[in-house]
Amino acid sequence: MSTEDKVRPGNAPPDSPQKLTEQIERTRTQLGETVGALAAKADVKARAQEKAADARQTILEAGGQVKDQVTSRTAKVKDRVTSGTAKVKDQVTSRTAQAAATVRARTPEQVQRAAQRAADGARRRRAPLAAAAAGALLVGWLIARLRRR
Repeated sequence: MSTEDKVRPGNAPPDSPQKLTEQIERTRTQLGETVGALAAKADVKARAQEKAADARQTILEAGGQVKDQVTSRTAKVKDRVTSGTAKVKDQVTSRTAQAAATVRARTPEQVQRAAQRAADGARRRRAPLAAAAAGALLVGWLIARLRRR
């Protein structure tokens, strides 16, 4: 609304009824907007609910970000552990092979032949040896069980 259209004390009202009607409509519109704004400010419950909804949304977004960060860091840790496990496995395999080579090199020839003959004999008699081992385990289990009573 321009300052010319406003009716001020001491000023004459607009000349034509059409101008007067337009001025009344503008005033009603402005008054309606002002009342709506005041009503919104006065509605404490609605404002509190709006703030709660905003806070809830902020928390949900932060939770999503935290979840993404945790997922990312978990994947990184998993990759580190996997690569570290592979390195350790390789080291253990290598050191075991070195130890076996050292033992073979330092073991006298006669002991190696005797161990080879024993291994060959065990391979030929797998079934009887397995049965003997199973029998020994069964006897040990029975003895342990009888002692508990």
